[in-house]
Amino acid sequence: MVYRRKDQSKGIYCLEGVWNGRKDTTTVEPALRLLEMNANLRVPYFHYRIARPEELEFRLKEWTMQAFNNYPILYLAFHGLPGSIDLADEERLNLDDLGKMLRGSCQHRIIHFGACSTLDLKDDDPRLVDFRRQTEVLAVIGYKKDVDWLTSMAFEVLLLSTLQGVTFTYQGTRSVDRTLDKMASGLREALGVRMHYGGTNT
Repeated sequence: MVYRRKDQSKGIYCLEGVWNGRKDTTTVEPALRLLEMNANLRVPYFHYRIARPEELEFRLKEWTMQAFNNYPILYLAFHGLPGSIDLADEERLNLDDLGKMLRGSCQHRIIHFGACSTLDLKDDDPRLVDFRRQTEVLAVIGYKKDVDWLTSMAFEVLLLSTLQGVTFTYQGTRSVDRTLDKMASGLREALGVRMHYGGTNT
């Protein structure tokens, strides 16, 4: 896959879990629609609700296909714990599970874990190191704390819009890191936002 340039749209491929039972209407999709409807951005997206591991694996495999090269941002919106995400009915997948599903297919792509505490790991934790090595992902972004849902949504709109203005290279992701520090350092700190990219962890 060739990296997306600064002047190219970076579509979002969003997989969202079941938050508080199957009748709950809570969803991150309005944030995606906001980005799509903004006249200056027009960010395309796909959004799927996920309840079972086999559904997640199917969608992750789909995302890695050439047909989705224009959607280099994977947004995983789930409940989480350190090193893992939770699906419905107490199903849980860890970074190793996800790494195996995405093995060698995430060059020039970015994964955001919109999940509480999934990145509450040390920089040299084998779970995180192995996930990045397995997937060859350009950058991993997420939280090291339990986060308020609406507060995290505000950050994610800012994050996803900022990603639109950079080239998907190490230098580009580094510039996103600096921009977010300037624009929302307090919000980053409150949420425990972490970005891991290239050879540098922050």
